[in-house]
Amino acid sequence: MCYKSRKGITLVDVMLTLGILLIVLTISSISIRNIQRLIIKNRVSVEEESIVDFIQGVRLECIENKQDGEIIVDCLRNRLLFSIENKVIRKFQCDKYIDLYGLNINGGEYNNYIKIRKDGYMSPCSILYKNGMGYERRITTRVNLGYVQIK
Repeated sequence: MCYKSRKGITLVDVMLTLGILLIVLTISSISIRNIQRLIIKNRVSVEEESIVDFIQGVRLECIENKQDGEIIVDCLRNRLLFSIENKVIRKFQCDKYIDLYGLNINGGEYNNYIKIRKDGYMSPCSILYKNGMGYERRITTRVNLGYVQIK
């Protein structure tokens, strides 16, 4: 008996290949979404910690220089400004993963600045913002301890 060798692919070969390809693409798309979410979460954490470092740094600067200062929360430009005697000394520009929208002082009063005395006393307050994952968060300062917490 003489068998002809077939050239080409069968429908079963195509279906099997497409099935394997679909499984691989599904797994990789899930992994890519998780990786993107993880990257955003890490960037948000770094930005939040940078804000805390900025606040603690300017508090120490007031203590070292023995001068009163204030942190101005500029929600329109999404930044924090540190000033002494109405002169801006330092700026902190938030990136796209942090959206500042308010400052809550003493549990209800809204203002746009945090006073820092030369002895390190800071107005107790919460800086309100939305992070890159869509959650509303706050960075809270406590009186005189230099304690800053992200909630």
